Amino acid sequence: MARPLPFNNTELNDTELNSRTVDVIGDLDSLNKIHFPNSDLVSAINAVPNMMSKTFYVDAVNGDDTTGDGSSTAPFATIGKALSSIPTGGWGYIILLSDVTFDSAVNNDNITAIIRPSTSLGRNAVISNVNNSSRLVAGNNNRLHFKDVDLNFSFTGLTSEINLIMWNTHMYMSDDNFAMGGGLSVHNCNITINTDSDNVILLANSIENLFIVSTSITYSNSTGNDFFYLTDANTCKNLHYVNNSITVNGTVVTNIASLIRNLVHDGTATSVVVNMNSNLDL
Repeated sequence: MARPLPFNNTELNDTELNSRTVDVIGDLDSLNKIHFPNSDLVSAINAVPNMMSKTFYVDAVNGDDTTGDGSSTAPFATIGKALSSIPTGGWGYIILLSDVTFDSAVNNDNITAIIRPSTSLGRNAVISNVNNSSRLVAGNNNRLHFKDVDLNFSFTGLTSEINLIMWNTHMYMSDDNFAMGGGLSVHNCNITINTDSDNVILLANSIENLFIVSTSITYSNSTGNDFFYLTDANTCKNLHYVNNSITVNGTVVTNIASLIRNLVHDGTATSVVVNMNSNLDL
């Protein structure tokens, strides 16, 4: 009995159908051998998540940026090398085996870095700037997370306003026109800022999300002026602030709103902030 095939109107008898089936199976077997992923390709595909998520160790004493590969046995010497080694769009876990310094910003885009000390250090790791350097990262849509890290900044002879730690050169806009400005978080950190200049210093600017938890911030200006801000409400849209202390020139600051530049209130009796979201009553 002739059987109609679903893909055309041709009818084949049983002998012709069996022959055609054998041919098709043979073609599929050849196609599989030629086009389907071989073991090397499968291994490469499976390695993609690991390529985008890296763990780097940094040791300023025993590390080397040239011969090291960032492993625990061959660490990098600088945090800049570790940050620049995170692939665009990827994650990096940066483990500090010693205190480190930085003298320039790394240019990278769309990276997430989680920076913390090695448990073998037994204390907070210290990151200090040199040569008036203010930022670790400059780029677009980056996210830095510090846990159990002390950040020490010293500035002399500043001639312009500066922003600390990181800077998004512009806000990345998604396909849906949603601003993705990156973020900065510090948890159980001590941030110390010493300066001798009458120029504004912002902890975070041009950063969409700022999270400060269980952190102590100390600002000292030898001129006596207090030109320090946590952030600017024109560029920081989400502030999460919990269990912190801020001291400016020896005075503990209790009015956090005074440290946020360009806050806008709605003018009502309740004076609600309209240009920033926060867990605080600003």
